Amino acid sequence: MMKHYNDEGNGKMTNVMIPNFVEFIEADSVVKIRWEHKEAKLVDSNDREISLLEVLPVLKDKCTRKKLFGETLEEEAKIYQFVEWSLRFGPDLQGDQAATALKELNSFLENRVYLTQHRLTLADVVAFYTVHSLIAKLTYYEKERYVHVSRWYNLIQHTPVKMKLLEVKFSRSKLY
Repeated sequence: MMKHYNDEGNGKMTNVMIPNFVEFIEADSVVKIRWEHKEAKLVDSNDREISLLEVLPVLKDKCTRKKLFGETLEEEAKIYQFVEWSLRFGPDLQGDQAATALKELNSFLENRVYLTQHRLTLADVVAFYTVHSLIAKLTYYEKERYVHVSRWYNLIQHTPVKMKLLEVKFSRSKLY
């Protein structure tokens, strides 16, 4: 039975993103998850805490979903850029900071289907987990203000590889 990690009620990015991300890319054998005070941490084989950016090259070599990491150096660089963005703008943002992050992402997605390529990449997976709690709190009206983020988010949450978070509902027609 697959585990279901949900951030409902706690708002901690690591509680949602880390376990789901590791399972999604099928990297359970490469890194382990250590729980400390209800917070998930990535650890290596020596039980040393490591950052997501630090472990990405190792994950790329060992996981079965290599295309998620990019096929060229340029793609890899763009993916790393969005992983950094996701770590900087976590779901714990409130008010103006959350609005700024969503506005920035909305602007970036204006002419794109996915963040870095014409297909799903690691950038989309990490950003999806990052903005989940922000998007889930928005009203239908607020989701319409971030129409490109909403379109992208809805696409990602319905990918064939289930993202394992509670589904966020979107209106099919404009409300206002």
